[in-house]
Amino acid sequence: MVAAAAAEFGSVDILVNNAGLMAEVVGKGGLTSMPLDLWNNTLAVNLTGPLLCTRAVVPYMKERGYGKIVNQSSSGAFMAAQAYGITKLGLVSMTVSLSRDLAPFGIRVNAIAPGMVNTEAGDIASPPELKEMVKDSIPFPFGEPEELIPGLLYLVSSGSDWVTGHTLNIDGGWVVRV
Repeated sequence: MVAAAAAEFGSVDILVNNAGLMAEVVGKGGLTSMPLDLWNNTLAVNLTGPLLCTRAVVPYMKERGYGKIVNQSSSGAFMAAQAYGITKLGLVSMTVSLSRDLAPFGIRVNAIAPGMVNTEAGDIASPPELKEMVKDSIPFPFGEPEELIPGLLYLVSSGSDWVTGHTLNIDGGWVVRV
């Protein structure tokens, strides 16, 4: 995939790691009863996949002395969201680690953490009672996929050249840190 992109465009300047298992893990029990194969698959998709994609683009970015990598985490990273949240929090930590490792090569690594977005996967993963609870607990409860785009575009633009290791919450005010 990366070689094909580099051949087509001459290089790879931007990587957005946008994959995740969410709906598949909901309702599969707590951490002590979740099937181990599902746990391993969640780790593979939500953590190992972004790492492998990052490893694949880094040589191209190092060659140019420039690159932008954005990992898609989740507001679930900052809540008790079981295996999904654990892997998305791991992705936040990976973002920080990679930002430190890759800064000497001119590569910035950041993340976005969407809240509840109106998608099919979100509908499957979020039972109606959770949606009702969330709706009443945050200023702007449900986002649309296109509302993630401005934040993502900022992180891949030259406007964010002095930003690395940051996770941008795009969640309608769901995650509040003091």
